Amino acid sequence: MNPYLLTLDSLRAWCERGNVRAFVNVELGQLAIPRPEDANHLLRVLFRPERGMATFALPYRFSVPKERAAEFDRAIALANSASFMGAYVHNHQLSEAYFRVTIPTGGVGYTDEAITWLLRLVIGSHDALEKPLRAVALEGAPGTVVLPAPPPPAAA
Repeated sequence: MNPYLLTLDSLRAWCERGNVRAFVNVELGQLAIPRPEDANHLLRVLFRPERGMATFALPYRFSVPKERAAEFDRAIALANSASFMGAYVHNHQLSEAYFRVTIPTGGVGYTDEAITWLLRLVIGSHDALEKPLRAVALEGAPGTVVLPAPPPPAAA
């Protein structure tokens, strides 16, 4: 298949071709894909045609208590410093957290394989830090738990 512009309609068509369940809100320019293990956990795609971009976002299924906000922000700052694409985000007004990737849509062609890769990136990045971020937000863990374990010392 030739590359195509990424729009709400072309993403809906990608979902149909791949038998991916999706909910579409044309008025808001959004598409939501439920996670197979939890139909209420939605990966959301928000199109912003006036800016020529689309955001793929997957929220975490916990709220960040205000008393843990500073340590949680430290954790996502550390996570973002180690991330090559996308961002871990803490919305202080809603006490929610999510992983997101924003991509250009104007004048850029995408293939079905590229959309699949992007969704795997968002889901994989989200899932990789779900447990440590939950521990920071809800269990009092330090923000450094998001960092990978250091390599073992070299043998002498």
